[in-house]
Amino acid sequence: MAETRDDWHEHFFEGLWLEVQEHSFGPTETRELVDAAREALQLTPDARLLDVPCGNGRVAVELAARGHPVTGVDRSAPLIERARAAARERGADVRWIESDMWQLSLDATFDAAVCLWSSLGYGSETDDDRFLASVTDALEPGGGFLLETHVVETLLPWFEPHGFRWAGDVAVAENRAYDHARGRLDTEWVLSAPDRREHRTSSLRLYTYRELLERLSRHGLGEFEAYGSPDLEPFELGSSRLLLVARRS
Repeated sequence: MAETRDDWHEHFFEGLWLEVQEHSFGPTETRELVDAAREALQLTPDARLLDVPCGNGRVAVELAARGHPVTGVDRSAPLIERARAAARERGADVRWIESDMWQLSLDATFDAAVCLWSSLGYGSETDDDRFLASVTDALEPGGGFLLETHVVETLLPWFEPHGFRWAGDVAVAENRAYDHARGRLDTEWVLSAPDRREHRTSSLRLYTYRELLERLSRHGLGEFEAYGSPDLEPFELGSSRLLLVARRS
C-alpha cells in the first residue's frame, strides 16, 4: 500500500474522478436519499438547508427542486461547476459557495444541514472538530444535522481488501487496508478510461459509532436518531451505512 499524504484530498476530486462521481449514483438513488433526509430531519416545506460538502450538487439540486432554499458548499471548483450546470438544467435555485468544509464562513443560519457520502474523516480529527463546530454554529437551535457515512460497525463486518466496479466508461479498482492503530481506512485507486489511467490514494478516519456520538456531543449536537439505510430501518451492526440525525441543543 502506497503512503497516503495528509493532503490527499487537495487533488483527488479532479480528472477521471469527476466522471466516476457523476456515475456513482443514479436519479432514483438520489431521490430516495432525499426522501429519507426530509423524513428523518422532519423538514417543513420552507426549511433552509445547508449541503456541505455538496460535490456535484446531486442532493442540493434535488432538494431545491422540491422548493427548499438550499446552500451548497464545496472546495472543488470543477465539482461546483458541475453542480451549477445541474441546477440550471433542473431550473433549481441553489446558492453555491466554493469553500473548504474545514474553514466554513457562512453569513446565514439554517434549519438543517446534511453531510453525505463519508465526507467526515477525510482529514484529521482536528479538521473534523472544526467542521462540526462550524456546522453547529450554522444551525438554528433545534436544527437537525444528517450525517451519512461509514463507521466501523458498517464497514468491517463486510470488509473486502479489493474492489472493482464500472462508473460509466471508467473502470474503478480499489485496494483497501484498515489500520486499526490509526483508525483509518487507506485506499489505493486505479481509474482507467479508454484514453488514460490515473492513480489515487485516500485515507478516511473511520470512527466507531460511540466515538462519533461522543465527538458530535462535544459540539452541542444530540438527540440522536440512527438509521441503517435510506429505508430508515434502525441502525445495527452490519448495516450498509449509517444515517445519523443529531440536533443542535
